[in-house]
Amino acid sequence: MAQLQTLIPWYLQAKTAYSVHSPMVYRFCEEVLDDHRWYYAFESIEVERTRLQQDTRPLPVGGLGAGSQFEQAEGNVVRNILKSSSSQPWKGRTLFRICKWWQPDTILEFGSSLGISTAYLAFASQNTPLFAIDGNAGLLAIAQTVWKELQLSNIQAVHSSFQQAWQQIPDLKNQRVLIYLDGDHQSDHVEQLLQDISLRCTRPFLVIIDDIRWSGDMTRGWQRWSANYGGAWLHLFQAGIWIADDAFLEPLKMSLIPRRLKPIQMGWM
Repeated sequence: MAQLQTLIPWYLQAKTAYSVHSPMVYRFCEEVLDDHRWYYAFESIEVERTRLQQDTRPLPVGGLGAGSQFEQAEGNVVRNILKSSSSQPWKGRTLFRICKWWQPDTILEFGSSLGISTAYLAFASQNTPLFAIDGNAGLLAIAQTVWKELQLSNIQAVHSSFQQAWQQIPDLKNQRVLIYLDGDHQSDHVEQLLQDISLRCTRPFLVIIDDIRWSGDMTRGWQRWSANYGGAWLHLFQAGIWIADDAFLEPLKMSLIPRRLKPIQMGWM
């Protein structure tokens, strides 16, 4: 009920491409939210997900971030970790499309878990180096088997805390960077990462912050970050996008929804 109470007002005020005026955000809506093309990579990745769904090996999940509440409740076997912490197919496809749209020179993923979301990002830009950072060596080892099965050669695994990982990442100045944050759900830790990104990356860069409604702390964090940093802040309900680009002369905050989920825009309601 609480989730529904927050979803309804967001749904009613969210915008589609029909009402977006920024050319960049309009293209984001058209090429990401409203792109329904099916890519060959999707099926290959989901075959790997199916394989992991049958994996009952026990695995410690004591990593260096804030893990899923489900992990603590259901036990630490691979298939349960997959269910709780890996991106769902629809979210993976969204990550893929964001990456294709942004066309980055470098990709950073903070929180790779079993490597499913990493694979979606890597397939979207197979000539782009992707640094997959996770604090749990066991999870990262399984993720590497997933990437090997998918014949992805552009991923470099980084076993590290998020703060120390910067020491293993090349200089990002003058790079067009895409960053996916999905490994620590404490708003002050996420804010520290955003500060690090701002110092180390040259604009324009794009940051995807997952699970902004994971807790009240994360929701308040989203409100704070979007008020304190310039650029465009796109609220997709469960996730948020920060586009740090000097093309936005004034800060832009906007909630977006795909056209197919906004029937009132189509005259159906």
